[in-house]
Amino acid sequence: MKIIINNKSDYKRILKSEMSKYNPKWYFTFPIILTENQQLYKFNKLLRKTEYAFNCNKFYKHLCLLKLNRFELKYSMNIPINVLGEGYSINHIGPIIINANATIGSNARINPGVVIGENKGKAPQIGDNVYFGPGAKVFGDVYIANGISIGANSVVTKSCHQQNALITGQAATERK
Repeated sequence: MKIIINNKSDYKRILKSEMSKYNPKWYFTFPIILTENQQLYKFNKLLRKTEYAFNCNKFYKHLCLLKLNRFELKYSMNIPINVLGEGYSINHIGPIIINANATIGSNARINPGVVIGENKGKAPQIGDNVYFGPGAKVFGDVYIANGISIGANSVVTKSCHQQNALITGQAATERK
């Protein structure tokens, strides 16, 4: 479920697979202004580089973490290393908070305003191919199965074991 980058070939493979999610076409104008997709790809690359540096005990790991923290502060994101699975994508720049103890599977789609937090020391376990709508919140000892779509501004506090379901509403009820 969770991906750990253990060597440089893993790092390059993951970056190559995730680059297609952002399609960062690089073109320069004066003054140099990066598009939103270019900024998101830059963040993705920095996050994966920091994971690689920490997992492989590289000497520049603290420099990578410093750069990542500066980027996160600038764009109100708090995404710890070694939490997101391969192929994740962030749809727009905006506030995103993910707890360090949470695990998120591959191909997660995350929108601004998403909060994945712990409650009483327990963090969510999220499967593959999960979509988080804008403002979705998931708290506590929650298991979310593969293929779930969590609607905009939904608050999830109970597990959903049925795959490919839709979770919507303030009480986050499961829809079939």
